[in-house]
Amino acid sequence: MAKINIRSPYFVSASRTGLTSAKLELYIYTGTQTTNRGSIDYTLNSTAYNEEVTFEISELVRDYLDVTFDGSYDSQMVWVDYQVTEYVGTSPYTLSMQNLEAFNGYGYFEDGVNPQLSDDLLQSNTIQYILKDEVLKVPVNVNDIVDVKFYNGATLSSTVSCADTTNSSSLIKYASDVANIDRVVVDNGTTTTEVSVEIIEECKHTPHKITFVNKFGVLQDIWFFKRSNLSLSTKKETYKSNISNSGSYSINDHQTKVLSKQGAEKLVLNSGFVVEQYNEVFKQLMLSEKVWINYEAQTLPINISTSSLSYKTSLNDKMINYTIEVDFAFDKINSVR
Repeated sequence: MAKINIRSPYFVSASRTGLTSAKLELYIYTGTQTTNRGSIDYTLNSTAYNEEVTFEISELVRDYLDVTFDGSYDSQMVWVDYQVTEYVGTSPYTLSMQNLEAFNGYGYFEDGVNPQLSDDLLQSNTIQYILKDEVLKVPVNVNDIVDVKFYNGATLSSTVSCADTTNSSSLIKYASDVANIDRVVVDNGTTTTEVSVEIIEECKHTPHKITFVNKFGVLQDIWFFKRSNLSLSTKKETYKSNISNSGSYSINDHQTKVLSKQGAEKLVLNSGFVVEQYNEVFKQLMLSEKVWINYEAQTLPINISTSSLSYKTSLNDKMINYTIEVDFAFDKINSVR
């Protein structure tokens, strides 16, 4: 099934000899595909130019899909159905209904128009690092996968079976295993994709797990194993106060008083040594609009404040370590009203 990655434009075209105008009826919904379609959400009309009409629908779909994360890995996507009616003068030609899957993902410029990304494994890297005894999550599209197998050496640890679904709440599956496995095999029925797993034991530093929305529009974990630094920055509003009383004043009073003061914390994180293909993972992390950190047993929102990334290679840099700076996406003093 065709996919919409809503952070990139998705174009629907209509063309016919003598075309004068076209209408597009758009349905955006969750639940069971077709069954829960409901009424039309948008009707778009356009006059033809050179017997052709083009509609762009990603921006409309984006209003209906906001990926959230509270520690639970849920399937977050929407169904998009549309029907085009082409007009030659006043004569209508209604085309068949089209059914799409929509994800909060994007394509690169090089991917071209209406980018169609991986149908099975919903991440770019085939090497994954994880802290010892933590749960490994592998995002897949169940409609394009037979099963996901987790191995420890030659021993099969577990199998996660996938069955086709028409429900948006189960289309994305985060196949998982808590055992200390060393590889994952994703089988789409025709070919397999193998993900090598590196188990890291960190005795000196406190590792941090970051979860972000990747290029495919799903949640992906990345671990930072090495040194981290927490800092606090503050800002304030002040005013000059009149402290005089009957021609005298106390030297203990504040002449410059603080009207309000707020603080924000940030972390500097180091990945530890990673392979060169992690350039793509860090690229997607830097481009992500939604990022969270598991910090002191809580899932907290953060923003990546590092604004540039120099890609590293084993040839130029020998051992590859990435350092990023993140801001906690909230005021330190609770100011929510």
